[in-house]
Formats: sequence, C-alpha cells, structure tokens
Amino acid sequence: MQFKNKTRVSAILIIGCFLLSFGKSYGQQTDSLQYRNFNINFQQGLKQEPIFTEFFEAVKFQIDLLNALRLSDQILNALQKVPIDLVSETQSKRLSPGSYSPLKNRMNISSKIIKMRSKPILIHELMHAYQHKVLPDGTSNTAVTKAFDHASKLNMYNAKSHMMKNIGEYFACFATTYLYGITGQEPFTREKIKASQPDLYEFMQKTFGKKSGNYAGKLE
Repeated sequence: MQFKNKTRVSAILIIGCFLLSFGKSYGQQTDSLQYRNFNINFQQGLKQEPIFTEFFEAVKFQIDLLNALRLSDQILNALQKVPIDLVSETQSKRLSPGSYSPLKNRMNISSKIIKMRSKPILIHELMHAYQHKVLPDGTSNTAVTKAFDHASKLNMYNAKSHMMKNIGEYFACFATTYLYGITGQEPFTREKIKASQPDLYEFMQKTFGKKSGNYAGKLE
C-alpha cells in the first residue's frame, strides 16, 4: 500500500515537473505587431531578448522588399493574410531562416534572418503560400508542372539543387527569382530563367502583372 502511494506521488511529481517545463517553453502568452498589414506574432518572452529589435527590423526590411516588387493590391492582400511567427534564436538553431506550413497557412521566420536580411527569404516563403492558396490548381497547375517536368528531363538546373527538390520548391525558387531578379541558389538570375524557360517566364508575367519582373534585387 505504501509502495503504491509512493509510486503515485512520484508519478504526480514527474507530471508536475513536465507541465511546469512545458508551460515555460510553450505556454508563454503571444503578442503581435502589424507592419504593412502583415500580422507578426511572437512569444512575449522573445520581446525581452536583446536581439528582438534587430530581429523585428530585419523582418520589416523583408516586408519592404516585398512591397518594392510592385505587385497588384489583389496579390498583396492575399499574401498579407499569411501570419508571420517569429522564432527565437534558441528555438531556431536547427531551423532554416524561413518556412511555410500549407496546413496552417502560416510561416515561421527565425532570427537567422538578421544576418540574411537582404536575401528574399520572406518572398520565397510567400511564394509557397501563393502556390497553395491563390495559384489555380495549386501544385497541380498545368503550366508549372509541365515546365518542371521539362526542366527535369533536360537537366536545365542542378538536379541536386533546392529548386529541383519538388514542384513546390521549383515554383517558389522560379517565382522569387523572377520577382526579385537574383537569388543565391538556382536559378540564380532573372536572365537565366527568361532564356531557359521563356514559356514559364511569360506565365509569371501574366500571373504577377506587367509591372512585375523589373525589380533589381541585391544580395549583400
């Protein structure tokens, strides 16, 4: 009887410690700020970290890059519906600087973006959102799947590149390069995609509007 009681007490203590730890890590209240109609969410504890101001400024800069692309109000409004969740430095050690969840229709931006603020990371993740939520037929869009299959068969891009991983990365990398003009990975430049796949390039012009595809991005 005493043994059972001791076991029960030990179990309660273990569960209590777990819940306390869980509460500290994940139970923090979240806060949010708005910038250019984007909702930026973060745990209140993150706001107290020394990197927060620099982190938030880097995210704002990324949003400024998006707004410089001269997208239509309709497209911008669709992209602004995707919440941005900031991930702290301790949480983001094993994460990429950005990621998008099609199931939740949310994106994570990690503090790694501070050192990568001039790279079109947010634009890339929002292109995933655009493909899933706005592009007709999503990842099954005929123009995109046809271009992806054609590029794969002719080895137009490095087969081991992030771009050729799947149809989602193909679209996001192609669209980001079209809009921003330059990226640090395949397909690298707007000129390259225009020369290698003019049909999909023209599709991008129709998709994002005649004013798009002229921004001269920089990778600093």
